[in-house]
Amino acid sequence: MKRSQPGVFEIKHVDDAKQAVHGREAIGGIALGQPTAGPNGTPVPTAEVITATGAGTTYLQVMNGVTQALTAQGAQVTTTDVAPPASDDEHGTAFATLALPMAFVGMISAVVLSTQVHGRRPRRFLASGALAIIAGFIMAAVMRFGFDVVDGSYWEVVGALSLAIAGASMCLLGMESKFGYVGPGIGAVFVMFLSNPLSGMQTGPEWLPSPWGTIGQFLPLGAAGSALRSVGFFDGAGWGIHGRVLVCWALLGIALAGWSAWTASGRSH
Repeated sequence: MKRSQPGVFEIKHVDDAKQAVHGREAIGGIALGQPTAGPNGTPVPTAEVITATGAGTTYLQVMNGVTQALTAQGAQVTTTDVAPPASDDEHGTAFATLALPMAFVGMISAVVLSTQVHGRRPRRFLASGALAIIAGFIMAAVMRFGFDVVDGSYWEVVGALSLAIAGASMCLLGMESKFGYVGPGIGAVFVMFLSNPLSGMQTGPEWLPSPWGTIGQFLPLGAAGSALRSVGFFDGAGWGIHGRVLVCWALLGIALAGWSAWTASGRSH
């Protein structure tokens, strides 16, 4: 792999390939076994290829290529999927479209709250959190039980979705507090035309040009997509960093609202 595509893959040696892939430390693994006796008594190499379809079909295609290459070299190969896809979304196409619904719910809630909820700004953020939780329950139920496009704990999926929606909504509310009605417009452009294409929901962040794939994971939709994959297919493995990113976006919105209130208070004195 290093000779045919230098610089593309980083090869690591680990004690447990399945655990490394399921823990989201690697996109796939190869476990070499003891050779078996062939038809003429000659040793035949054996290998197990570990895949994780839940990480994205692009990674599965890569590991399928590894399986074909090993088989072409005469090895007996078995495959194990440690993060199989949901039964009604075998190719992950439905899951890859979830970025836009999460973005739209967050943006719409921010616009509605900024225009319809008057009075103290804390009420808007409390309402934003409540709406995010309600939307998380509804979207998770539709995804988990309605269309079966994600596995994993329903409650963990609710948490990831609610956090994603709250992060986007509160950030836009903070921009509205600081910059007026132009703030949500700028935020919407940021989410749709920067965060969405850099989220890696379709291909996975590793397949985006460097360093944009890494940058996208620190934007709302990139962090939301990775967190949702973690709780939906990997029993929550690796979701912590993405959850913290979403919390930081929500806190940024609160900080912008506080900054706006502080500057307004200073002008009034």
